[in-house]
Amino acid sequence: MKLAFWNTQRLGKSTSISTQRQLIINTKKNAEVAIFCELTTACEIMIPQNLTNRVPNPSQLCYGAFRWINDSIRMDISLKKLTPMSTKEYQSIEFDGGNNFKTLCDRALAKCGILDGVHIYSIHGPASDNAAKIVWFVVCYLQNIHDGKGEKWIFIGDLNAPPSKLTEALGPKPDPIGINKLIVDPFKATHAKGKTLDYALTNLDLKKVKIGVGKLSKDFSDHTLITLEWEKVSDTTSLAYLTIDPKTGNTIEVDEAGKPLHEVDDSKMSD
Repeated sequence: MKLAFWNTQRLGKSTSISTQRQLIINTKKNAEVAIFCELTTACEIMIPQNLTNRVPNPSQLCYGAFRWINDSIRMDISLKKLTPMSTKEYQSIEFDGGNNFKTLCDRALAKCGILDGVHIYSIHGPASDNAAKIVWFVVCYLQNIHDGKGEKWIFIGDLNAPPSKLTEALGPKPDPIGINKLIVDPFKATHAKGKTLDYALTNLDLKKVKIGVGKLSKDFSDHTLITLEWEKVSDTTSLAYLTIDPKTGNTIEVDEAGKPLHEVDDSKMSD
């Protein structure tokens, strides 16, 4: 399985058709499953999912995700809104701001599902001093709920905190979880300002995980697409999907056999 993540810099109704077409082409050739952030609520190329810890409003930025079922059909993946609980490991660091995830972060943690035996999580981290804290908060939580069961997990996203900032944020406090052994660092800039903001953390063997960084195009986004590939842990893949009910116009959740599916014909997409 190959997973992609992309901050699409306010992808929405005003985005040109050519840009939307290129997004589809790039993700299709790079990964079977893709997770996105910075979709506007008016995005039409996929279903925007506003997983917020605040009162929802039309100006908030959303997540999105889809899976290619075959060469011409893709399905929107239903992302689950999660609120991580504080752990003793996180609390031992004594970060300023308290131990309430919703207080620290406007956007919720999104769970994509299970791919090849690995639990997949994503976030669009806050562009503030809380960014590194949120990474610590989530990783401590994921270790707490998965590691004792022998379960594998991946946490990927626009974390808004370069890998080096995670250890710097500790100050004189000891590292309670060995975070450097969990970071999948691309050692390349993923943002137009030369910073590595998009990457992953995982409890998989890092020697068996590959991360790739796409080319930056400021006409498209101020972030690059990143990809993650890992050795299969098991045959378990469990995803829920979304579609629009043609009768009500409401978003509904379906399984892989659900109808209608997104039919994609790139040749018909033009400005």
